[in-house]
Amino acid sequence: MLSIQEIVESGLCIGCGLCAAIAPDDIVIRSTTNGAERPAERVPVTGDALAEINRVCPGLHVEVEPTAPEEDHSALWGQVRRLAKGHAGDPTVRFESATGGVLTALGQFMLTSGRVEQVLHVGPVPGDPLNWQAKVSTTPAEVAEGSRSRYGPVAPLTRLVEVLDSGIPTAVVAKPCDIAGVRSMLRGLAIGHPGDVRYVLAMACGGASLLTKTTDMLDSFGVAPDQVKSLSYRGYGNPGPTRVVADDGSTHELTYQQLWEDEGTWDLQWRCKVCADGMGEVADIVSLDCWPGGGPTVEDDGFNGIIARTIEGAELLDAAIAERVIVITDDDLPVHETLELWQPHQSRRKRAVPQRLAAMAASGLPVTAYTGVHFDRFTTGSVDDGTMVRIERGANRDPQPRFS
Repeated sequence: MLSIQEIVESGLCIGCGLCAAIAPDDIVIRSTTNGAERPAERVPVTGDALAEINRVCPGLHVEVEPTAPEEDHSALWGQVRRLAKGHAGDPTVRFESATGGVLTALGQFMLTSGRVEQVLHVGPVPGDPLNWQAKVSTTPAEVAEGSRSRYGPVAPLTRLVEVLDSGIPTAVVAKPCDIAGVRSMLRGLAIGHPGDVRYVLAMACGGASLLTKTTDMLDSFGVAPDQVKSLSYRGYGNPGPTRVVADDGSTHELTYQQLWEDEGTWDLQWRCKVCADGMGEVADIVSLDCWPGGGPTVEDDGFNGIIARTIEGAELLDAAIAERVIVITDDDLPVHETLELWQPHQSRRKRAVPQRLAAMAASGLPVTAYTGVHFDRFTTGSVDDGTMVRIERGANRDPQPRFS
């Protein structure tokens, strides 16, 4: 077993908060000096709690259980029962959400249709525009409060054990790595949590930025973090502006291209750089940007790519389409050609991960164990030299946060 400190210092922690949900008396999630959220221990966690954390931590394990027919599997893109393009049927949801509003619309639909009674996702901390937190929503309006994307650290699974212990029918919407942790928890419900997670939905993820991405942007505007009245990364159009309103009433904006055109400024967490599942292969449904070439060139009305991966996901999507909650504009799209067009960065990263993980292993570091993700199909046996250099520099190491 790895200690919490070893997981963090190796670079495998993504800050999902699952360990804090399992051992809430001993672990809290705290911000680090480098802009991440990491577990802080009151005392070192040991025994059964540490064993459970090692079993479910998505920094250590990502496991996909194949449920689709073999012909629906792709080593690069995972199992795909249906690939479509569409948007939320409600024009307000579509306009205000990050892209086409599909995840927001599905979250609301799962509640209004009675499929679930609550949705675990993330939303802004009241009175603190720079920070988000785990949120349990029971109404469509509450679900909408978590739309428009979050480009910064947040721990969505700090309330997962609470949700499981409630026994209330639940859906979870989060990043692919977070959903991997949920799946691992659900495989071990013999530990005593009754649990009733009926759906897990994910957004395709290019990586989770450190908070320094946001604070650097504020610096460029001449706005101090404690002077921010509101912050919106996307939405109100597609992709919509990144907009900061300061306490003095001044408004500052960047386009999506201005914020993300220089990949060297993304400030991604280390775990993201060795992620072989940015496409949510563990989820029931995945929603994704569908710009040709991987990035927007103009503002449009908002569309999402939609992947139904499981029987449950396909049924949910069918029902949402039947009720006009989701409107499909293109259906039954060819998987490889379409996803290579929409998400070329995901293809490049998955092909690069084996060499990056080999560099970690060659440096004596633990690596994420992937099962059913098939990134091994792209292994060449080589070690990525750039990753080795960054490890030697200590770029993988996160500072340990203090408990208080």
